[in-house]
Amino acid sequence: MRGSQVSVGNRATHFGWIFLASAAVAALLLVLARGVIDHVVIYDELLHILAARGIVETGLPAIAGGMYERGELYTRLVAFALVQFGDTPITARLPSLAGGVLLVLLLSFWVGRKAGLLAGVSAGLFLCVVPATLDVAVFARFYTLHALVMFMMFAAAFEASLPYKHLSARFGWSILAMTLLPLGWHLQETTLIAAVAVVAGMLVVLAMAHWAVVREFVRSYPIAVFGSCFSLLFVGLVVLAELGLWDRFSAAPLWASGRADRYHYYLVAFSKDMPLLWPLLPAAVVIGISDPRTRRIASFCATVLVVSLVFHSFAGAKAVRYVYYVVPMACAIWGVAVANIVARALERGDWVAPKGSGPLRWTLPGMMLLGLIMSQEGIRSMRLVAGRLQPTVALSYGAEADWGPAMAPLDPALRSADMVITSNAMKALFFLGRYDYELNASIVPETDTGLEFGVDARTGERAIATAKSMERVLDLPGSALVVLEEEKIGKANGVPADAVVVIQSRCRSVDLSGTTGIRAWLCPRRDAEP
Repeated sequence: MRGSQVSVGNRATHFGWIFLASAAVAALLLVLARGVIDHVVIYDELLHILAARGIVETGLPAIAGGMYERGELYTRLVAFALVQFGDTPITARLPSLAGGVLLVLLLSFWVGRKAGLLAGVSAGLFLCVVPATLDVAVFARFYTLHALVMFMMFAAAFEASLPYKHLSARFGWSILAMTLLPLGWHLQETTLIAAVAVVAGMLVVLAMAHWAVVREFVRSYPIAVFGSCFSLLFVGLVVLAELGLWDRFSAAPLWASGRADRYHYYLVAFSKDMPLLWPLLPAAVVIGISDPRTRRIASFCATVLVVSLVFHSFAGAKAVRYVYYVVPMACAIWGVAVANIVARALERGDWVAPKGSGPLRWTLPGMMLLGLIMSQEGIRSMRLVAGRLQPTVALSYGAEADWGPAMAPLDPALRSADMVITSNAMKALFFLGRYDYELNASIVPETDTGLEFGVDARTGERAIATAKSMERVLDLPGSALVVLEEEKIGKANGVPADAVVVIQSRCRSVDLSGTTGIRAWLCPRRDAEP
């Protein structure tokens, strides 16, 4: 039984060869990232970049007059990168890229050890071509690092659940999995969902190892079994409610409130990003489970994936990056399925051509490879390798407003303005060096009071969202520079239309010819003519 877990493909595949193949696959992510890592900076990235500058200067993750402590470990990695390689957005993205490369390497190696070299290489390749991987790998935020920690926890838990391993080894793997849990929690609170999913995955593997006993027990005591499951679920919900975690689970920020009740969100999002791979996932699960040699790993990965996605589908806040940590489980399933198909084709022959027919035996594997190459996922990857895909197209956030070209025409107005009002505080701090009020409806609920003029703890400055508040600010002594991103103008979760009317009635537009994505106004002193 022990040997069967490494039997798909070449049973004699050496540890070193699997590692070298995995490293080669991981290097592909570097190739894909090289042409898109220099993209426009994003609000969430700047939280870490500016806080990292604070760490370099003061030892604390300070931004302006506030503090940003979320995912501080990642911020400190960014600070280290800035010191070692220079203060640039590309440098700040290196920890994310490194996390992504390590994730591809470990996934490919782990699947290779469990299901054979072909399965491991395929899993790593699939992870590289998934659009979400590149999105988070060149994004200065903690998503790849969290996915890496979660994957190690998943792999350790799987090893701990294998019945053929020695008890001391299983205990060691269990300790490792539990040690990784708080590290994951530090990066993302969704680690709680991952913990539930991994327990479910372990139970499935253990049940498979003792299926006869489990089946007999369920048949003999069905009421006790289902009653216990219901009671456990009820107790869990009560604990979540008492700890206040349920409110946090179901809450959604204003900018994402439209997705809160879209329980099919992830099905649609993944279908859009992976029109070939995602619909094939159920078939890949069946193929993986149908082969005794890969039944355990396929069942474990499928359980973790399904349980995680179900929980996230009912959570209030939804975005593909929030569930990226389970994408490697899907890639493991695809990799195992490919290896199983090829193994059966080569062993039986009737899947492709009669045995002994030479090159014809590779007809099915060749068609599979050609299908991937010609798919949307494959074409996108080839264009990235060739450097023919720009960040604005390759990345889901690539069309973000670029403030850089506007700095020259904005400079005279900035120097003359007594205060700065903006719809994007992080970009204002990064490009302008200061701001006084953030005019953004999504930020107000995140302040200390959750009300108009509440203080954003991350920067120490105030946030507003209404026309009345805008009037109050413009009535203050001194002149004001207003810089708004076009994508937020007129949006209920950004800069409401009536607030824009106030600005246009009391301020004069700043000419930003040749730039796109932002608009600016200079508002004179109260006693001066606009």
